[in-house]
Amino acid sequence: MNAIERYKKLSEAGRWEEALPVIKEIVGRDSSIATSWFNLAVCLEVLKRFDEAVGAFRKAYELEPRDKGIQYRIFRCLSLKGDVRAFTQFAEQQIREVPEVLGLLREAPEFAPMVNDKWFQFRTRQFERL
Repeated sequence: MNAIERYKKLSEAGRWEEALPVIKEIVGRDSSIATSWFNLAVCLEVLKRFDEAVGAFRKAYELEPRDKGIQYRIFRCLSLKGDVRAFTQFAEQQIREVPEVLGLLREAPEFAPMVNDKWFQFRTRQFERL
């Protein structure tokens, strides 16, 4: 069984601690594959290693900047971490590129604690007219 099959089997079984070194090995073999970075990030997120997960999601997004699913997972991970400032900073970058992101964030119930935070509201006020 190759590394990809091992990772898939372990992750499907919810054996994330065992899956982590396998997905790290996969990423190490070829770091230019966004899906591998995404899978690494998912594994880290499940293990509640949010800082590392955000970094891996960002790498996946850098490789696939049009993948809004990865963008969503960055927001989700920052929200799970409770990092309002990093969430806001990422939001500002994304809103500059696509102003509609602000409305989408405000409509998502899972992001309510972030978007209702005074820091987020203060920092994103400048985008309300876009």
